[in-house]
Amino acid sequence: MTTAKQIIDGAFRELAITQTGEELPSNEAQDALDKLNRLLHAWRLLGVDLNHIDVTLDETMAIEDDHVLPIIFNFAIEVAPEYGKAIRQDLAIKASTGFDNLLSFYGQPSEPTPGVYF
Repeated sequence: MTTAKQIIDGAFRELAITQTGEELPSNEAQDALDKLNRLLHAWRLLGVDLNHIDVTLDETMAIEDDHVLPIIFNFAIEVAPEYGKAIRQDLAIKASTGFDNLLSFYGQPSEPTPGVYF
């Protein structure tokens, strides 16, 4: 199983913000955790309902192992602008493909929700 910290660390390594074994300052790690929790909740409105409940950094997340990389890639896309990082084309493709695969797994939303925008 994967922890929220592993997801965050993976995303930050994808963006070359940190290197393997390097730790984020605790305030940045907490900010990243808050963003990750919000992102995974928001996916429900887009048709990917992971039944996510907020977790702490070191808490194991109730997600399938094959969901980890799509979450890492999409979370990297989410935080890249805040860190002034350009989104590499290969990362964008992996994130998009991964989300599409999750959407196929969880099913398409029946209708868009009026007034909800991302």
